[in-house]
Amino acid sequence: MRRFPSRPLPDFKCLHRALSRDVTLDNELTFFQLGRDALVYGLEALGIEPGATILIPAYMCNSTIKPLMNLGYNIIFFDVKVDLNCDLNIIESLISSSNVKAILSVHYFGFPCDLGALVKLCRQYDVRVIEDCSHSYLTQISGRSVGYFGDMAIYSMRKTVAIPDGGALKLNVGIPLNPQFIEKKMQLFKEVLYLASRVLETIICFIGFPNLYSAKIDWVKKIMRNIGSSENGNVNLTVRATPIKGSFQLKAYLYDSDYTSYVVERRRHNYKLLVGEAEKLGFKVLFPQLPDGCVPQFFILIDETHQLAPWLREQCIGAVVWPGPELPQEISSFIDDFPITNYLNDNLVMLPIHQSVSDEQCRSTIALLQRFVGSK
Repeated sequence: MRRFPSRPLPDFKCLHRALSRDVTLDNELTFFQLGRDALVYGLEALGIEPGATILIPAYMCNSTIKPLMNLGYNIIFFDVKVDLNCDLNIIESLISSSNVKAILSVHYFGFPCDLGALVKLCRQYDVRVIEDCSHSYLTQISGRSVGYFGDMAIYSMRKTVAIPDGGALKLNVGIPLNPQFIEKKMQLFKEVLYLASRVLETIICFIGFPNLYSAKIDWVKKIMRNIGSSENGNVNLTVRATPIKGSFQLKAYLYDSDYTSYVVERRRHNYKLLVGEAEKLGFKVLFPQLPDGCVPQFFILIDETHQLAPWLREQCIGAVVWPGPELPQEISSFIDDFPITNYLNDNLVMLPIHQSVSDEQCRSTIALLQRFVGSK
């Protein structure tokens, strides 16, 4: 049975089409290497300087939080609801009791959050709303793209398409940006190296060896990520964000409307293919219904046995728990204060449904889920 990677593969037809076109990027967006770089840059563009208080959902990865803390922002966490929205009563209480300047509202895993009431509340208190669209580039709300509702939005397109960069910032408050771009040295070499690594990943998945998602490989990946880390294991993320000129691959995918339409259709198709079969097997699905306009990043199951994700990874399926060990210690150490976030972190399992996953591979995933149920 052919395996497939947890993230989308390069589309060489799309890249080839771009070679014969004068591809350009959306001039409403300023691009960065990573989404967290866009967040830091955007806060300063809004005049929210280090020292200001920001409300951030507790269900968040440490790599997003750490740069803000290192720069001196005062972070107040709030627990999310099971549907991944925020409790407006809690938000209003926190705003009223603290000098809050901004709130981060996250469209988790491609599923749009309920922004209308939150934006209205924050307008009353002059609190900036930052849309985190890192998981949700291409998702829409009532026919309008996410990122257009708050004061500012950040993106991480590399979670949707196969690119080495893809952080982006959008300001909706009429503040002009005149960024000084940096030229990334050896950009062409890095792009070719990225493509080569993804081709190698494809070959490994095809032959099934080694298992890219085994515990041993995970350990090696962890060691590599920690190279250059500080003594406590946290990467030093205090460098100021600097805009960049997006890679050729970024331009190629974002410019190609046929490809982005395919991404939308394929991800929604795969999600619907899995949801009915998973429920027949007795699995709990976090979102049984796929909202209109939603472009899901993953297919998400609730697994209170805590065995499904490691089992699937041993079967060469890139199942993910998020943020997993990257949940900030300020959250994981205080379960009573953030019970829902810790529950979600412990029990959600994300299965790949990206545009490179075929119907046959979806059926293979269903067959593995059947095997898992049969083994219990």
